[in-house]
Amino acid sequence: MFFDAIEVSDAQKKLDVASIKRKWSQQKYREGMKGKSQYNFMLSDQVIIHLDKLASRYEATRPQIIEALIEMEATQGIYLLQKIKKISFN
Repeated sequence: MFFDAIEVSDAQKKLDVASIKRKWSQQKYREGMKGKSQYNFMLSDQVIIHLDKLASRYEATRPQIIEALIEMEATQGIYLLQKIKKISFN
C-alpha cells in the first residue's frame, strides 16, 4: 500500500522490497543467535579431516560436533585429562 501511494518505478519498488526482505531476514537470524558467539581458531589439517568425518557420520555441522564434544568433556572429564598427562610426560 505504501508503494502504491508514492510515485516510484516498478524496478525501484522491487529493489526496495528485496532490501526490506533481506534486512528482515537478517534481523530474525540475529535474534535466533542470542546466547551464541563466533570464535575463530586454527585447527590442523588432520583435525579438520576428523571433524568433517564426524560431522558426516552423525549428519551434523562442524559447530554441532565441537559443541557436543566440549559439553561431553565438561560433564564427564575423561579424555582431556589423559591427553594432558601424555603431553606432560613428553
